[in-house]
Amino acid sequence: MIKCKILSVCILAIIFVCSATPAIMGRNAPLPDKNNEETLATGLKEPTAAQENWMKENFPVIERVRLNSLALERINAEREARGLQRLSGTDLGVVPLGWESAYAYKAVSAYPESELSLDQYSVLPSSVDNSLLSAFPSIRSQGSIGSCVAWATTYYQFTYETNLARGRTASNGDNNMIFSPKWTYNMINNGVDAGAYFSDAYALLLKHGAASWSEFPYDKNYLEWCLNQSVWRNAINYRPLSWGQIYNSNTTQMILDLKAQLANGHILVFGTYVYSWVMSYVADDNLTYEDDAFVGQKIATYMKNTKLGGHAMTIVGYNDNIWCDLNGNKVVDPGEKGAFKIANSWGTSDWNGGFRWVSYDALYQSSLVSASSTWPPTDRSATGILMTGAYTLTARASYEPKVVAEFTLSHLKRGELAITLGIGNTTNITPYWKWTPEALYYSGGNYAFDGTTSICNATFVFDFTDLVNYASNNSRWFLEVNDRVSGNPATVESYRLYKVDTTGDSLVGACSNLPVSVDAGKIYIWIDDMPKTENVAPTAHVIANPTSGYAPLAVSFDGSGSTDPDGKIVSYSWDFGDGNTGTGATVAHTYTEKGTYTAKLTVKDDKGASDTTSVTVTVEIQSTLSLSPPTNLKATGSVGYATLTWTDNSNNEEGFYIERAVWYKNKYTAYVRIAAVGPNITSFVDTTAPPGSCKYRVQAFNTSLDIVSAYSNVASVRVK
Repeated sequence: MIKCKILSVCILAIIFVCSATPAIMGRNAPLPDKNNEETLATGLKEPTAAQENWMKENFPVIERVRLNSLALERINAEREARGLQRLSGTDLGVVPLGWESAYAYKAVSAYPESELSLDQYSVLPSSVDNSLLSAFPSIRSQGSIGSCVAWATTYYQFTYETNLARGRTASNGDNNMIFSPKWTYNMINNGVDAGAYFSDAYALLLKHGAASWSEFPYDKNYLEWCLNQSVWRNAINYRPLSWGQIYNSNTTQMILDLKAQLANGHILVFGTYVYSWVMSYVADDNLTYEDDAFVGQKIATYMKNTKLGGHAMTIVGYNDNIWCDLNGNKVVDPGEKGAFKIANSWGTSDWNGGFRWVSYDALYQSSLVSASSTWPPTDRSATGILMTGAYTLTARASYEPKVVAEFTLSHLKRGELAITLGIGNTTNITPYWKWTPEALYYSGGNYAFDGTTSICNATFVFDFTDLVNYASNNSRWFLEVNDRVSGNPATVESYRLYKVDTTGDSLVGACSNLPVSVDAGKIYIWIDDMPKTENVAPTAHVIANPTSGYAPLAVSFDGSGSTDPDGKIVSYSWDFGDGNTGTGATVAHTYTEKGTYTAKLTVKDDKGASDTTSVTVTVEIQSTLSLSPPTNLKATGSVGYATLTWTDNSNNEEGFYIERAVWYKNKYTAYVRIAAVGPNITSFVDTTAPPGSCKYRVQAFNTSLDIVSAYSNVASVRVK
């Protein structure tokens, strides 16, 4: 039987709240670009101490960015275009989408580390532009509303990352695939068009998801909240998985991490003082054609220390070939090349079709470019143009809540109202565990739910899933309603509880003794005796290492990452695809024959439910033929290049691979394959050699036979 009840608690204390609205620096100041006469809003507030603490507690710093399969695809596309050998996932320690972040202080990602044969940063593509992918929405404008935080986090980043994870398209302007910045901004601005800060926007997305543009279109109404319960329910399905912060006091390393994250196909949000940016133009480096398409475009060279125009923006790409003559000497100096591509929310008339370039040098506290009569400037900001780094967001490929609460309220002033979910057992009159939302928690100012000054009803749907692990067969599901000011009571019109399964939302119960009101106090409304939830099947997860190689191929299989949300896994059964089987969370198996095998893992939980996943293992037979290694490798250094010669000892090679290691930070880097030459060639000129000490080695290859020789002797040289 389903029971419901209401407990009223009086609050006798009178609470006085005094606060100052944080300023948005220069929000209505004119744009630095004098060719653009339109005045557009910014909207990034200075954070309060509480907001800063929330970001520190909830945004773990990413210590290292690992590469995924998209980054590998991009790297190999560029390497093939340059005549270089493709790299494997093993070379770069490639991880799945969503597992790229290795955190410094919080083990959010538990994907196993691996030893890398190459420095992943040294092989990143020279340019990446994620705004060209179908997941990215077109440039639009926030207009005169100070909603830049919602645009950067929700319209650009949340739209793109969700579409990327789910294989959806937004580039065609489909508003069903684009999330609404109005949903976010209107619930975090406290009823005043004075901007917002990142913590509130991200907390809203984490706990409530977001509505699509088609469900809640963006306009100039910054007060209205969404009153459609189906939109609230649908928004929950898009709750993200996690997020992080890329920041490093070593700016060079931070730039590398940002580039790696962009190469992975992700985009990042950052805060800046946009009216303090100093603009210049992309110049033409005559030594390369790869910058030609961008010559004459606008680029930010640095940020002044004037702190004008707090603004949220989105990093969508980078290009190492962009050159801006920062010191004005008409020479390509070290530090002048490279820029990040930024998406702005000021429409397509802003700078470069709605995008902006920011030079890598602008991220440094002090410029690395050689001085001139005009450089470096004396008014440069000591924080760099990104200030506190950039924020990442990891979306889910899918999400379905387990239990949701639907409730209808009325109140004249929503800012006086706070809702909390809770759970306990049927003997509790107050919840033992609580879940605090971001929406409906003393937010929205002195307005009704529709943004007017007339009282109205609104129905909301909140996600109980974060509390489900505390549930039992005798659980009490609480709705806590707080009203903190006398004179405008809050009324609860209805409260329903739904469990979610493959058939949809099933009603567990509804509270019958409603409506009820509370004025300057709190009430607890509950529904008892939720039926025992059906057993949730476990999720099998397998890692195999290696997944390809020559027979006999010894493969380690790890199924310990498999999970069961409501119990425990009691068995692991393996089918290696070659007629052999095994048991246990971790096993090893050796494949002796050539073939492509599907290794399957089946896990079973303590209630009998099971799940199966698989991984493909490819086994080749190594050729018995061999190549004799080249010998007598010699290297001669000159100004800007090195010349190599060697002796060819094979009669069946298709060519030779040339590999180089360079002296960097008191040690040699890993060898990197820099070129391949044809058969019978016994010399090579390395025009890409950097100044300093280099080591070379040469290897014969025959791709038809899939064989390579041993390496030649190592030749060392100093390039001038």
